[in-house]
Amino acid sequence: MFETNVIKYQRSNSREIILAKGEIRIDGNWHICRVLNISAGGAKLQVDRRIDIGLTEFLRIGKYDHIKTTVVWRQRNEIGVAFSHDALAIADALVKLAS
Repeated sequence: MFETNVIKYQRSNSREIILAKGEIRIDGNWHICRVLNISAGGAKLQVDRRIDIGLTEFLRIGKYDHIKTTVVWRQRNEIGVAFSHDALAIADALVKLAS
């Protein structure tokens, strides 16, 4: 049996699979994660440690530093994060990341 903690969260943006290396800040320290998919509103991350739902932290993807996120769900070694930044700014960054 596995642990599942979910907060109801409606996704309003389509997600793209990217499988990119990233880093998430936890308690002031950066930890490597894998970005499994991403949209203008959030991302699905693979992590190697427990991260609590509701935690607000920062994510780095490539040259994009300090994207403010909130953990909205957790299942095994994956978490879903919602971005706190303006969706248009994130969408622009995603286009640049993809090119």
